[in-house]
Amino acid sequence: MVTERRIHCSIDDLPGEVKHAVIEMIGRGWTYKDIAADLGRKGHSVSQSAINRWALRIRREGGYIPAATDTVIRARMIVRNAITVLQSLDAELSNHADNRGINNDN
Repeated sequence: MVTERRIHCSIDDLPGEVKHAVIEMIGRGWTYKDIAADLGRKGHSVSQSAINRWALRIRREGGYIPAATDTVIRARMIVRNAITVLQSLDAELSNHADNRGINNDN
């Protein structure tokens, strides 16, 4: 007889309202890293990989976790990368202007 092994993760031990909050954060596009950090600040030690595994299992078992989150997470990453590039260019232009004695203040 083959028995199915139950998969258990640290999120399973969290109170229901915390698990619901995790689902809401995922739906709002929070990264798993940010969710893990938020939970840590609230006294719940959960890794981002545990959140990922838990979300995958919930989806596999037919539970609802908003599917649009992957797109939202990718979009946030693109925006963050663009901001980083723009900040770097701004600093580079400021340094260049300073080196040439140009004042960009109006």
